[in-house]
Amino acid sequence: MTLIPPVDPSSSVLLDAEPHRDPVVEAPRVGAAVDPITRLAEALARGEITGDEAVERILEDVLSDEFLLGAPPQLAAEVREVLTAMVETSPHLSSLAASLGARGAG
Repeated sequence: MTLIPPVDPSSSVLLDAEPHRDPVVEAPRVGAAVDPITRLAEALARGEITGDEAVERILEDVLSDEFLLGAPPQLAAEVREVLTAMVETSPHLSSLAASLGARGAG
C-alpha cells in the first residue's frame, strides 16, 4: 500500500497524477476539501518545505492518529522510533522518502 504518491523531484509533479488534472498545480475548487497529502505536495512543490520536513510531517500525522493520542508517551515515542527506522532502512520507504527529496533516504 503506497501512502505517498511518488513525486518527480525535478518537476515536483506527482507521477501518478491523472493526465487531465495536475493536483499540485491546479488550484482546488472554492470550498473543496484538500487532503493533507495534497497540501503537503503543494508546499513541497512551492519550496516552502524540504523533503526531510515532508517526511517529518507525514510521521507527525501518523503519530497524531486517534489511536496513538490515547497511548502512553513512551509507546508513542517507541512507535516514532520504529517508523523512523523503517523509513531509513526499508528500500521501498526510503525510495519514497528520497522521491520527496529527503536527504537521509535512499
